[in-house]
Amino acid sequence: MRGRGPARIGAMPFSWRASPFGHPRLRSRTIGHRCDDFISATARRACRRFGSQSFDRLVARQGWDQSRTTARSGIGRGRKRIHAPSRRFDLRPLCSKVPHLHADQVEPVSMSADNISTDQADRPRWTQPLRVHLGIAMVLLLIAIAGSLMGFNYWHGRAEAIKEASLRMRDFASRLLDRYHLLADRSIMFTDMAALSDALSKLPPYRMDAKIDQLKSILQRSLETDGAYVGYPNGDALHVVDVQGSPEWQKVLHAPAGTSIAIGLSSVPASGATIAWRFVDHDGRTIGEIPPTPTDFDPRVRPWYQAAIANKGAVVTEPYIMASTGKLGMTIAQSHRADAGIVVGVDIVMDTLSRFLSAQRITPEATTLVLNAGGDLLIESGDDRAIMDGLAAFIRKPRITAKQGQDESLVRARIAGQPFLVEITRVGPDSILAGGRIVVAAPMNELTARADRAMQQHMAISAFILLAGIAMAVVIARRITVSLRLLTAQANDLRRLVLSDTTRVRSRITEIAELGKAMAAARQALRSFGLYVPREIVRAIMSDGQFQNRSAVRRDVTALFTDIKDFTTISEVNSPEDVVTMLSAYFDALNDEIVAHHGALVQFNGDSVFAIWNAPNPDPDHVAQGCACALAMKRAVDVFNAGQRAHGLPEFITRIGVHVGPAVVGSVGAEERLQYTGMGDTINVASRLEGLNKTYGTTILVSEAVAERAGAAFAMRRIDNAQVKGRVEAVTVYELTDAAPEVAATIPSSGGQTVT
Repeated sequence: MRGRGPARIGAMPFSWRASPFGHPRLRSRTIGHRCDDFISATARRACRRFGSQSFDRLVARQGWDQSRTTARSGIGRGRKRIHAPSRRFDLRPLCSKVPHLHADQVEPVSMSADNISTDQADRPRWTQPLRVHLGIAMVLLLIAIAGSLMGFNYWHGRAEAIKEASLRMRDFASRLLDRYHLLADRSIMFTDMAALSDALSKLPPYRMDAKIDQLKSILQRSLETDGAYVGYPNGDALHVVDVQGSPEWQKVLHAPAGTSIAIGLSSVPASGATIAWRFVDHDGRTIGEIPPTPTDFDPRVRPWYQAAIANKGAVVTEPYIMASTGKLGMTIAQSHRADAGIVVGVDIVMDTLSRFLSAQRITPEATTLVLNAGGDLLIESGDDRAIMDGLAAFIRKPRITAKQGQDESLVRARIAGQPFLVEITRVGPDSILAGGRIVVAAPMNELTARADRAMQQHMAISAFILLAGIAMAVVIARRITVSLRLLTAQANDLRRLVLSDTTRVRSRITEIAELGKAMAAARQALRSFGLYVPREIVRAIMSDGQFQNRSAVRRDVTALFTDIKDFTTISEVNSPEDVVTMLSAYFDALNDEIVAHHGALVQFNGDSVFAIWNAPNPDPDHVAQGCACALAMKRAVDVFNAGQRAHGLPEFITRIGVHVGPAVVGSVGAEERLQYTGMGDTINVASRLEGLNKTYGTTILVSEAVAERAGAAFAMRRIDNAQVKGRVEAVTVYELTDAAPEVAATIPSSGGQTVT
């Protein structure tokens, strides 16, 4: 025990270290070692040295109870159970018995009875935080992965890279062909429909508007369609081209600003072919014209016209550069079912194919060529002209041409001074490109770059893998914590009905991911719930459980009712779908004003709106807010009706009634279905005031109670003492016309404007 190496006292590891005074100190080598272990180890050493009597004297002096915690004596005969109350223990009397351990080297320690235990079987021998366990697991896993990576052979990796590239090239060629077919098939469908049209079956000007509508519908259904036209046996032709989506057409035709489509009508009289253009905007109005001018266009001599007449069904031309716009495109044509001399044609621009080729390259320097059955180049994609020319020359070599008899062939070539992998895919006989070839080439150094880098980086990866594993474990632990913290914040937001945060909690841990989904579903459910119940009521229910049972309170409230004049007639002369659309926009405008003026929208009843103030949330200015809201509603309805007039739709003439007084507000209804509402004479009077507008030809009527409480803040005009239905006493009614300027400036409207 006098050496400087590690020693054992009892069952716990300790080491001796010389003090400045030449005496060894006892130092624990166990991280997180508890004080009771130190007591137990020291006691065992004393028992071995002097017997159990010394231990008994220590127990008596310290006041320990020999009944609960066990300490084994050094000679191994029996166990003594000790229990110490929570107090400060002085170990110096015991430590003075231990050789080389002086009393002045030991500090008294504070311990509770629950912390004193020498039985190590009650807890695991090795416990560490979660981040440590994750770190060890990740390090071991990454070591295994690093060992596997080191076992990869360079040539095996290179072969796999080439194999993968070949599959990707074939898949790319297949997807390119599918896109080509998609463009053609979609347009063939449109020409099939047009070929059945009666409007197109006779020469212009027969059903001219229907002809234009038929061709215009083709443009609207496909973004790739550049123009649609129909040619007739006498040389006449009708063109409809998309000017808005084609700056090239706008430049060629000098179309005026705002042009949506251009309509051209060409004819071939004895004096020579001419064409006239008419420019139409989005609303179908003619905004410009070009009178008949000479042209060389005659549909009868065009390849698409002749091919459609010679063949049954639709014909598709090979891609070509369009003469008018300079774009790459193709034409799909089909003769009319009623007259084979009438041909419907559609021009398809192939910008989408060009963008697809540029965006879906196998590698940054990959090149793609599309050739027809005769070997002519149709489409090409690449950044280096020398590579594209070299590739085109390579695939025309006799040896390579012979290989093209196969459906697919993979060859290696040296093009422009560097090695390439070339995949040649033959197009089947059922395709519109029958007999053609799709050639995809990529530099070998790009395809095998990953394998080359892997060979150089294996050693660096192996050296870095342990540090990366530890860092990854820390990041994972933190991500778990971040996700849980975000979920907690979202739960608190739900409690406060703050539903604007739509952040999606993402986690690789199933439980956390499921919890995030549940939280999102709860947020969506509350958002949907808020569409049917005023948000203030929902917030009160969630915060303190208000309104969960059938209960109501008496409170002074301001009630507002609205109604639309002659809504029954409006509903009769308009379709239900149109009525719902108009009514939804109308309700949006009114609801915005109610929310802006801190009211609670209680109910939509047909075309009517019922709102209250000072419930469920108290509002000392509820009368002023209700009056200001009524004025704001009037202005909002004026704006709404202006839009209705502009579109030729009926106006919603709105009448409003406002009253203030005591009412019973709260949750009423059946046990399984409650509704928050207000009841009483105040509510009834407000509803009747709204109806009195019809009698007096007014827009906003308020009661005398409202006029008195509002005071000089609003402009009122006394109307009459009116007798309302269901009430014995007459009601003095006033017309609310405006708000005082100094008051209007302080009350915001929904649009952020002030009431003036």
